[in-house]
This record gives sequence, C-alpha cells and structure tokens, in this order.
Amino acid sequence: MNKKFSTLLTAGLLMVGALLGNVNAQTTKAPAGTKFDGSKYFYLGDGNDHFVSATSLAKKGDNPKLTILNANEAGKEGDAALWKIQAVNYNSTLQFVFTNKETKGVLTFKTADGSIPGDNDGANALTHLTWLELSGDYSMKDGLTEQGVTTSKLIAVPSTTPNKIKLKSSSDGWEMNTSDGTALFAYIIDSEDRTAAELNELGNGSFALTYKDATKTPFDGEIRAFDIDNSTATDLGVSEGTYLATNWANLTEITTLAQFQKCTFIALDSYKNWNINELKADGEGYKFTTVSGKNLIKNDDAKAAEMKKGKISSANAAFTVTELDPLNNAGEYTLTLKAATFMNADKDGEITAENLTIAAVEDQEDLIVTSVAEETAENHLSICTLANSNLVSVDKLLSTKAASVFNIQFMSTVNAAEGTDVDPKTQSEYNKFLGVNKDGMFAQGSAFVNQDAPENQWIIVDANKTEKTFTFQNRELSEQTFTVKLIAGKTANTYKVVDASENDVEFNYAYVTKQGEYTVVESDDPKISLDGTTIKLIAAEVNPMAGYVTDELDNAGLVRFVFTSDQPTIANELFVAKGATDLAVSKNSADALKWSIVKFDASADELDALVSDTIYAYNDYAYYDAAKKEVKVETAGDTIAVVAYGFKQYGKDKTYLSVSSSKLSAAEVEDAADAQRFLIKINKNGSYSLIAVPTAEVEYTEIIKEDTKAFTVDGSGNVENSAGTSIYYDYTTTHVYDFSVVKDEATPSLDHKPGYVTLNADNKGYVAMDSVTYEGIVAPVSLLKSAYTSEDLTFRLDTADSEAFVPSFYISHIGKFMYNAKDSADYYNDGTASAEGNKLYKLVDGNAKAIFRAATLLASDTLATTVNGKEVKVMAEANKSILGGLNNFKYQIVQKTADSEGEYVIKSVADGYYLYNLNGFLGFTDNSDKALVVLVEASEAPVANEAVSTSSVKVATTNGAVVISGAAGKTVTISNLLGQPVASTVITSSEATISVPAGVVIVAVEGEAAVKAIVR
Repeated sequence: MNKKFSTLLTAGLLMVGALLGNVNAQTTKAPAGTKFDGSKYFYLGDGNDHFVSATSLAKKGDNPKLTILNANEAGKEGDAALWKIQAVNYNSTLQFVFTNKETKGVLTFKTADGSIPGDNDGANALTHLTWLELSGDYSMKDGLTEQGVTTSKLIAVPSTTPNKIKLKSSSDGWEMNTSDGTALFAYIIDSEDRTAAELNELGNGSFALTYKDATKTPFDGEIRAFDIDNSTATDLGVSEGTYLATNWANLTEITTLAQFQKCTFIALDSYKNWNINELKADGEGYKFTTVSGKNLIKNDDAKAAEMKKGKISSANAAFTVTELDPLNNAGEYTLTLKAATFMNADKDGEITAENLTIAAVEDQEDLIVTSVAEETAENHLSICTLANSNLVSVDKLLSTKAASVFNIQFMSTVNAAEGTDVDPKTQSEYNKFLGVNKDGMFAQGSAFVNQDAPENQWIIVDANKTEKTFTFQNRELSEQTFTVKLIAGKTANTYKVVDASENDVEFNYAYVTKQGEYTVVESDDPKISLDGTTIKLIAAEVNPMAGYVTDELDNAGLVRFVFTSDQPTIANELFVAKGATDLAVSKNSADALKWSIVKFDASADELDALVSDTIYAYNDYAYYDAAKKEVKVETAGDTIAVVAYGFKQYGKDKTYLSVSSSKLSAAEVEDAADAQRFLIKINKNGSYSLIAVPTAEVEYTEIIKEDTKAFTVDGSGNVENSAGTSIYYDYTTTHVYDFSVVKDEATPSLDHKPGYVTLNADNKGYVAMDSVTYEGIVAPVSLLKSAYTSEDLTFRLDTADSEAFVPSFYISHIGKFMYNAKDSADYYNDGTASAEGNKLYKLVDGNAKAIFRAATLLASDTLATTVNGKEVKVMAEANKSILGGLNNFKYQIVQKTADSEGEYVIKSVADGYYLYNLNGFLGFTDNSDKALVVLVEASEAPVANEAVSTSSVKVATTNGAVVISGAAGKTVTISNLLGQPVASTVITSSEATISVPAGVVIVAVEGEAAVKAIVR
C-alpha cells in the first residue's frame, strides 16, 4: 500500500510517520487481551464498513460536557474517526468513555427522533457508556474479561433499563434503538510493510536507521531504499525485496543490472558472527557489512566457493521494512530478511535461514545491531526509527558569536501560477526575495527589494538542536516568523525547506510579465507554501540604520517636498505648497514651500535624554555555543535605529511641518523639541515614505506596523495618511504619488576648496576671534584699523564631507577651530540625573555661543583636542559623545538666496542652526531670518608661530610667555588685539621671558617696530 506521508513527528530523533487516519486501511478487530486504558486510538465499526466518526460538536443545555453527533460514512478519513477508550468504574459498574481525537469531545448518540438521550440521567449519561451482551461470540470478549466484564458486547447509554437499548446504523447515522441493533467493535490498523518510495519520502530523499542506544550499528550515515519487485528481480538475477543503499550514484530507481551494480548495499555477512552464542545455523548474531551490487549473487546460486571469494547472497540484502502500529506508534519499524544464506561452522557449505528479525542485542557492555532468529529474549530490541539524515544541524548554520541574518531568495518553482502557458521560472517564487508587505510575507524580484533594509532581512531567533529546527523572524516586523527544517542543497547556501511549522506557512508573491503586467498571486488561490521550496540564504549586511533616512539629509540645506506620478492624467510632479487650511499640492514648482531640516538624534548622554529621537527596536537572536555545544539566545542583541526628523519652514521663525487630522499642515511651535517628528523610509524605487511619529517617546514597534500608512495625495489635493499607501505597499508598474525630498537648488554652497578667507559682515564688521576668551565676535568697523590687522581676521577653511549632497567646512584661526558650544552649554549629568548647563557658553538669549577650541586637524574626519586636561580624538564614527561629536566643528556655507550671489550664511552641521550676531558676539539660532550674512573674501595665510626678527631684537614665543632677546635696557609693551595692555616692563638682561595670556599679542619694543606673535 503506497500512502502519502504528510506529517513529521518527533520522538527523540526526527521521525516521519503516517497519519493513516483512513478507516479504509487494512483493519482488524482489537485482539483478545486488549486493554482500554485511554492510551491508544481505535476505530469503532459494526463489522460492515460502517464506522463512527465525529461530525459536529454541540453543548447539551447547561451541561458543560461536549456532545458529539455521528454519521456512519464508510471509509471516513482523519482524526474524526479515531477514539480513545478509557475503562471507568461508575456506580460499581464497568463503563467506558470514548474521546474523539479531532474534537476532544466524548461519544453519545442521537435517538430515532433526533434527540440526545440522557437529558434526565445527569452529566454521566453523556459520557459513560456500558458494554451490553448480545448473542454471538465477539473478538473482544477476553479483553473485556480482563477489565472485569464477562459478557459479550454492545455499546449503550446508561438508562433505567440499559439492557433494552441497542444501536442501529442507518442512512441518517447512528441512533439509539430499543428493538433491533448491532454490535460495535473496536478496530486497530494492522502493521504495514513500507515501500522504498515511502521510506525515502520520510527522509526527504534519504534517511538513517537508528536503533535506540545501539553503540554499534551498520546503519550509520545516509541510506536510500530501492524496491526490486519480482519481475525486476528475475531480470537482474537477484532476490526480490527492499535494498538499503549507502552509495547509490544519484539513482532514483533501479531497473537495470548496470544500475544495480553501481550501488553499495547493506547486507548480512555470510559467515562473520558476533560470537554471542557461537556460530549458529539459524542466523542468530550475524554481522552486517556493505557490499557492492557486483558482489551480490542470487540465492539459488550461492555456493560456498563463491562466498569464500567475498560474494554474498542477494537475499541477505533484500529486506522487508514493516511499520508495526501506524495508528498509535507511527514511525516505529522492524527490519526482516525473508531468507539469508550463511557458511556452516566448518566453512565448507552454505546454510539458509528464514524470516530473520534484525535487532539490537546486548553484547557485554555494547548494544550491537545484529541478526536474530526470532525476538524472544528480553534483551532484544527490534524496533528502529527513521531519522532524517540530511537535515542541517544548528551548528552548521548558526553563528558562534553574532546574529545569523539572511536575505532569503527562492531557487524553486514549487508555487507556479496556474495556466497552460505558465512559465515556471517567471511565474512562480523562483528568483524572488522573501520580505513583507501589508498582508504579511511577500516575495518579489530584486528590482523591488532593498536587501539592506530590515523588512527584507530574516534573523534566526531560535533553534532546536534535537529537532533541527530554525525559527526565522523578520527583522522589522517581529510578528512575521516561521519555523522550518532545512536540507542542504547541492550548491552552496541552498536548502530545501521541509516541515514549515505546524500550520504551514503561506506567503504571496508577485511576477511581472514581458508586457509589464504586474500580478500578485494570493495565498489562498492558489495556496502558496514555504514547504518544499528551495531557498538560498544570503548573509545580509546588517546596518542598524539601513532602510530609513538617517544621515542622507544632514547636509541637504533647504529642501522641498514633491509627489511624483507616471499616470498620464496626473502631473508628473506635485509640489507640497500652502493650502486653504492645511498643506496641499500644486503643479507649479514656484509654489513649493522650503524647509530646513531638524535632526532629532540626541543620545542619552547628551542634553535632554527625554527628547532622544533615535528610535530603537531590538530583536533576540540565537547563536551556537561551540564550547558547550548548545544553542543560546542573546536577548535584544540585534538593533534597528531610526532617526526622527523635523522640518522648519524657511523664512518662518517657529513654524514646523505638522499633522492635523491625518493631514500635513504647518504649525507654530514655541520649542523645536516639541515639533512633530517624522520617519522617512527609503523605497526601492528611490522615493520615500513619510511616516508621522505619534509622540516623542513612542517605541519603534508602535510606529512601524503592517498597516502603517505613508502620506499621499487625496482627491482634494491634500496630503494625508488616513487612507494613504501602506509603507509595505506592493510595487506596481504605475507608481502613483511617490514622495520625495529634493534639495532646493536656489541655495548653492560655497565652492568646496580649502583656503584662507575673511568673513565680511558688511557694515557690521568682520568675524573675528576674541584673543582672551576665544569667543566668536564681530569686530566693529570702528576698531578695524586701530586694533586688528588682516591676519587677525583671517580664517582657514578646511574641507569636510566632500562627497555630501551639500559639503561642509572646518573654520579655524591660528590652531583654534570654531565650535558649536550647544553640548557644553547644556548637557545631561549622569550623577545628578538631570539636565545641567554652563552659562559661559550661552548668549544672553539662551542660544549656544560660537567659540574657538584649540585642536589639530589630523584628517578630514578626525580632530585632536584636549578635554579636562586629557588629549582626545573626535572622529566621525567614534567617540561621538566627546564634545557632542565631530559635527559640532563642521559648517555648511551656502548662499542666502538664489538672488543674493556672494552673500552666504553659515549653518552648523550639528543641529542645522545658523551663525548669528547678538551684541557683537556670535552664536547659533534656528531662525534663518536672524542668520549673519557674510561676504566670503579671499585672504593670505597669517604669520606662522615662529621667531620674529626685528633688527637686532628678536621676539619668540613659548607656552604662556613671550621671549625677548637683545633688548637690554629697553621698554617692552605687550597688548592684545584690542590695544589693551597685557604687560609693560624694562628689560634688564640680554634675554627676558614675560608671561602673557595665550593668543595673538602685539609686542612693541622701544625703538623698534611692533610685531605680532602667537602665544600658545
């Protein structure tokens, strides 16, 4: 009987057993001695192919017991026809409870009028049934005698006169009857011999045979079974039976002698014995060996001379594999040999033994697999199981340290679309990547998949070493999981999926025809399953910030929002503009509103931890501890980090992009920290999905869901998200209303070249550095001639972020770099667990100052400086907590407007704030209207910090002092750039050292020209 095996079971090792819930299978009445202890399932039948099968559940009045109505369909399949029988004592009478496998309910019958008997008999009337006597001899009599019943049998519901209630099967089903009726018997499924095809299917192509606890077995490794039927056996000249091959040359069947001889088979050796009971003619204790098909001879031709040459009878390799109890102990098998030939004790003749059972037998301290004449001794264990030998083990796939994260690509065509003209490779899951869409799991071609995005990456979150299962979870949507077993494919990193979780895993996929038609194949028509597919696991590049905009907009300057469409009835570009109440779209680019970008990425050790808007998600991951040889789970080890952005309307003091009743709007906000946050998801086609963040402290999983909506354009031209496109929408050939953020080309950057410049604030003066406090100042026009030289006003521009959309610069003066002091003005103190600050770094209006810090530019992404007396390095990708990170030293220099050629504003990369002037001191403001407008003028390099000669007098500097030589008897006056005296003295020696503050000083020696020097 060639049944389809469809369920994988686990019993220590992976076993696959038959459901065999088909009462058309070969059944027999339960034999005498059968005990009904509720541990096994039986079929209930009347001996005429009528079986009791559960068809529905009902609740009987107020009785909490479940009632089962029944029909007498012949050949009913499945668990609904299976019953456990439990003997119980009820009112000193032996009765029985019948529990259905499928419904878990208990058995009762309807009466001839359709009612349920036992309404007035209490709860037990529906649960306890008595075996009553009928005439005739029934097979279970002895079995019931062991339970204390001596009568023969009929099932009935207890009543006041139970012996008058009989059973009758009719076209309407089973019913209680007080006149004629029929006996009801318990049936079992007979043991069944299994075919090679069934055995190979259990192991998904090959398998292993395992005897429990056996320390020595000939069945180690992979086996493939081949059936040689009587006709083929005659043609090949070998014995009929099932052959177990350890090497099968990639054959799927054997029909020719050449094919047979290519294989290596397991066979009982002709004369090698374990010497358990010495050499016996009945075949007990003989060893197994492996033998080439070329050396197997037909049993009739087995001669002692041939066997001495290494030949073995083919009957010694022709097994019968029997499943003993398919119903209750599926997956337990015995191996037998119908006949086998051995050498006699003198090794000069052959002996034939029949019906040998293969078993595991104790041999001193070992348990060995050998032949036995029959299983009589208690130490014989003839039951073996089939293990899936080629399942991937956890140590072969799991990382030993980090998370195992993959892109999953299908290499099979199992789920091909239906139709006579279907091309399996184009209209199936083939070559597509598994990700998610608004309906769950989804597979698409690489053109529609961002493999770096977490929505298309799968992480192994759990693995079972014994069962060899792996649980995959989508990195972005953690509720999307599936559990599978995997079989290694023929090419690297490819695997066949088997047993895709208990309830099967379904997914959708889409394909595009040559005509460009985009078709989504739904999971229910036809059913699309992971089971049986072949996948390729591609190690994924894991970037916590991938898939969303995190720094792509940092240097974008002013931006505009635009929706695009390729539908001919709609304008190709719709610009977000001012609407009647909220924001709307316009076809005219001149209407587009401009926005500056606010990046809410404060970390926990910065100013305000409660306003941290780098939003995190965490996933567990499984890894393999090689030392302990066990699977472990790292909790919250995998991270997704998404940066939130705000958008401030250009030219407005406190107006930010907002959301009002699901529509985009512009709203005034007093504090930028209270502005509406947005996440920006990067779509594969280059567009974005704009996603509103509900609150400042919301968790990632509260924002990113299967049904999260992106903003789109409604029929009235508003921009809204209540009925907007899901962020996991299916790509189609028509992309309607794709959202994009574009740079406002009206504000170009200063030419990105290093050099020396002065920053002319027009009639206000020039940007300078205070030589005492190192604050950024605007030197007024009135002091430019008397107190400042051109070198005092010269700044060095060094290039940074040269590849950025809008490049940036470092601005320095004599070794000191302009610094946005926001992270020194306000910061979070771990010790006090509160926000603190330093007013010395704030202007009188509370904004952060622009100050200059001594530093050395080691590379375009590294500054060396000193913090609290310690030398540190501030780098782009490391030590971001030092001084708030390298962005606090970087500035964009962009034109004020398109019409203001040569007029520039300076914007801090750290927070997007503008350099501005307040009472002669420089700071940073988020109000672009207050930005300091400068003319950038080329200049010469200032004087280097080295000895300066003035005739016979020499002036040099050292740390904190000026050294003057050759000026004995002369008066020396030292002042700062503002003309304020710092020191004045008469030199009394040939060399004098005068302590002065660090900075640029003017040294005037009596009778000599004044010189400028730089003091460190």
